[in-house]
Amino acid sequence: MKQAVNFRLEGATIVKIRTLAREFQVTKTELVERAILFFGEEMSGRRSQILRHAGVLSDDEAEGMLKNIRESRQGKDLEIDL
Repeated sequence: MKQAVNFRLEGATIVKIRTLAREFQVTKTELVERAILFFGEEMSGRRSQILRHAGVLSDDEAEGMLKNIRESRQGKDLEIDL
């Protein structure tokens, strides 16, 4: 069962919620719920969407590859001439 909650949001955020809900033809509640789930998945670090969709590597292989990439980037200085 859904529960009523209160949030204080900026006016622009409220307009964006209303606009996106209309655009995607979903309720504002559904939009917020989906957005939170999407954000959680993206930020969890447990999912490798690009590699999973490619179908080339298993989840474990993809996560191992990403871990190696992250570790190899640590401690390296980059010089960029602009």
